[in-house]
Amino acid sequence: LMLENINTTIKSQGNRVIIVHWEDYKGPTPKDECFVSKEKMAAIFKQLEAHGATVVNVSDIMNYNDPNVVIPKDNHPSGTANRLIANRLVQLITH
Repeated sequence: LMLENINTTIKSQGNRVIIVHWEDYKGPTPKDECFVSKEKMAAIFKQLEAHGATVVNVSDIMNYNDPNVVIPKDNHPSGTANRLIANRLVQLITH
């Protein structure tokens, strides 16, 4: 698995891999199939975590249904969302 090799290389340099997982499995439109299955992603993340990577689920940081975390009519993360995620990453990196 390429990500395992990347993780091993990064760890050998004294660093670590932190993956920000958006948990967004929908296709381009609500009628389309998902791009990838949740089960497949969970298995990949479990493997990476076993090799020392940290997986941060965005849903653990913010509520996707909070209108303050998305840009209206765009559905991309707002400044508020980005601040919440950045603060969590700072906590991980500095502690």
